[in-house]
Amino acid sequence: MASKPAKKNDWMTQKDQDDRVEKRRSLYLGERVLCDVRYRGQAYKTEVVDISTHGVALISISKDKPLELPVGAELKMEFRRRTPICTVEGTVANTGYLTVQGKKKARVGVQFKLKHYERMSDFTAALGEKLFLCKTYIRPQISCYDTFFYKEVILFQVNGFTSQGIDVVTSARWKSILPGQSLKLNVFIPGKGAFEAICRNSEHYYHSPWKGRFRLFLRYENVTRKFLEAVSEYIIMMNPKITPNILRDNGFSIGVLEHACHLERTEYSPHNFPGHRFSPSVLGAGSDDIPLGDERIQAVARDICCKLGPHPVAFFNLAFFNGIISLDQIHPLQKEFSRDILANRHVVLTNLLIGDDANLPDFLIPMLQHVTRITAQSKSKFLILEAEQGIVKILKHIGFQTLKSIAQADGSEDRKLLSLEVNAVLGNKQLALDTQVWSKVYQSLNQFLGRAEPQRSQVRPFQFPNKS
Repeated sequence: MASKPAKKNDWMTQKDQDDRVEKRRSLYLGERVLCDVRYRGQAYKTEVVDISTHGVALISISKDKPLELPVGAELKMEFRRRTPICTVEGTVANTGYLTVQGKKKARVGVQFKLKHYERMSDFTAALGEKLFLCKTYIRPQISCYDTFFYKEVILFQVNGFTSQGIDVVTSARWKSILPGQSLKLNVFIPGKGAFEAICRNSEHYYHSPWKGRFRLFLRYENVTRKFLEAVSEYIIMMNPKITPNILRDNGFSIGVLEHACHLERTEYSPHNFPGHRFSPSVLGAGSDDIPLGDERIQAVARDICCKLGPHPVAFFNLAFFNGIISLDQIHPLQKEFSRDILANRHVVLTNLLIGDDANLPDFLIPMLQHVTRITAQSKSKFLILEAEQGIVKILKHIGFQTLKSIAQADGSEDRKLLSLEVNAVLGNKQLALDTQVWSKVYQSLNQFLGRAEPQRSQVRPFQFPNKS
């Protein structure tokens, strides 16, 4: 029985219309993809006549030195246009002749030395590093200009990251990605922006079961720390099983997780924040007379959970107070506050619990940015918290001021009561902060709140501290 002819608009289903299959790409003489071949101390000037991800076919462009090589010969090939592109080792697979302008020239087919893998698991294991997969359709976007051909762009789909490179899938329509080739990648990390990364293609190769696709591993050669930190933050945001410490243990760079950090309203219970996973921190210790969950806290506070991506990393209370006139209205949390603070609206951060698998420096600044935003939006003047000595220096650097040192039972002073005058730091009034700190910590928040930028006279230029 004769098969039905394909419909005109059904051209995508016809096999002869699919150019993504893995076959060689013929080059016209004059495209000038050149290759210097070295074999047993001899050098040959050749030109590429076709190319694929598996190998190339070459003809000699030297009148005095024909390209006559035996099958099985092991070669080194340096590909170049005006400048060298990469050097690849290969083995002569076949020989023949090609007629060019009526002249017969020796044609040599060379197979690249690649490590082919029949199973995806073998390819992944050969990388020798922990691979973290992109488990989402919101993937980084990677492209680069083809080194060999004019204005052709190679597109990659990101499969995952290791600490040393990127596991990618690409279409077999691009034939000119060679082992050892350096690629100048344009990378867009969702939520973090565009980066430039120079990577070198490895010798690992896996032809996937999907038609016309193959996997490569692009090893980092020249990338910035900012790019590496952006990759880590993307993985934390998008992969529900990955925490900062897991990445850190596998050699990833972790920076300030400003976009992965967010706050959620929650309700405290020992089940949600068990003692074996969350413990009191050096920040927001609160009043020793009021335990966590006490009704006197719940009456004035909101329970807040801080998350990095989908991972809860901290819990704390935010207590909101209006200005008071009579000292009889003082809440137990306010007993150490000055009259200037008591007379104005203020917010108190207290009872901060940190997850045992979390590091406070990873999210301290982004968390405080969110708390500062909440304080400003509630039209409060001050943000108050307690901190132990180890973290006081950081807090003072971003605008907090010491109100009081808190003495312990043994007479030591290991905690300080600190305040942040929110409007002053957001507008950088009276040169509260130097330019670099203000622009890095508060400028974006100031813009989000729709406030005016500080004038130049209100911005103090950055000065390096004295060595003494």
